[in-house]
Amino acid sequence: MILDRAPQSVFGKTFAPFGLTAGKTFMEYDLVYLSHDMLFWGARNIDGRGFDTEANRPSNLQIPLVRK
Repeated sequence: MILDRAPQSVFGKTFAPFGLTAGKTFMEYDLVYLSHDMLFWGARNIDGRGFDTEANRPSNLQIPLVRK
């Protein structure tokens, strides 16, 4: 059995697991901070809300990723 491992794009297509709808561009208002070779992403909302509106933008940071 041979599997096709070519990259595939979900851009502009319906992809229910991520809540994507065909013809709509998905955007998130995330928070990113770089300091001392560390990358901090915005912490996800504890109630499960996405970052799809400015009002839902994160105000806290997650544990940093360190560049090696």
